[in-house]
Amino acid sequence: MIASFAQTLFKIIYLWSLGLFFRPKYFYQDKNIQNNRIKGAAIVASNHRGPLDLLLLMTVFWRRTLRCLVSESIYTVNPFLMAVLWSFGAIKVDRFGRKLDFMHKSLDVLKDGGIIEIYPESRFPRPGETELLPFASSVIYLALKSGAPIIPVYHDKRVSVFKRSKVAVGTPIFASDLLPNDNPNSQEMLDASEKLRQIIISLRENYVK
Repeated sequence: MIASFAQTLFKIIYLWSLGLFFRPKYFYQDKNIQNNRIKGAAIVASNHRGPLDLLLLMTVFWRRTLRCLVSESIYTVNPFLMAVLWSFGAIKVDRFGRKLDFMHKSLDVLKDGGIIEIYPESRFPRPGETELLPFASSVIYLALKSGAPIIPVYHDKRVSVFKRSKVAVGTPIFASDLLPNDNPNSQEMLDASEKLRQIIISLRENYVK
């Protein structure tokens, strides 16, 4: 698979060169049951700081191929970026339309035991925004429909040379842990999204200071 090959190539380059500069520091809420060895289908949900978040999380879970949900607008930046995202197996999301193809593609990935990488904030923070933005409910929907666990992740800043990023990885969460029943209404989905947001904030408070 092209995505697996491209991500493996990037990880080799990162580990032997860029890693000497970026050197992320990892924290695990419970390393006995949750580390970078994800088995089976999972949804990695993280806060969003910048365009290199995708590369950072690829190195956290370096044993697996992550299929990242990426806004359709990012693909129009330039042809090179579009080619990189395609080679990494990114899934295009139409944030401003009604196309739900990305949901079906994501569920297919999870059904096949793959990993979806998602940023529930849906956009980068603007200058002056210091708190996590409200979460979209798509991550809860994917967890509910697939039965896959959500792996919450928080990282403290944009990837930058000579400044170590700190990454906290939480224990797996299932949709049933966040929802009152198997047939939630829209408000209950939003409430579950807020619960997930608070869990990721707690990773920041307890591990990334």
